[in-house]
Amino acid sequence: MEVTSLAENLYFTTVRIDTVDADGNIGAGTGFLFSHQRDGNNYPFVVTNKHVINAADKGGITFLKKEDEKPKLGDAF
Repeated sequence: MEVTSLAENLYFTTVRIDTVDADGNIGAGTGFLFSHQRDGNNYPFVVTNKHVINAADKGGITFLKKEDEKPKLGDAF
């Protein structure tokens, strides 16, 4: 997929968040990537809503892969 606009670029900053609580219930939601620079250092963050991770004991984040500087749809890690 050729990414040509700001809106398309923002789409690919979204990540999937999967969670599991103490009772084994699974959940899923989304977050977005954000970078903040302070004192010459970049700090990466994943921003999401509280209800996505509330009561989660463990979880994972899925990122989209790229190839030739383009998003590789359907291929994530």
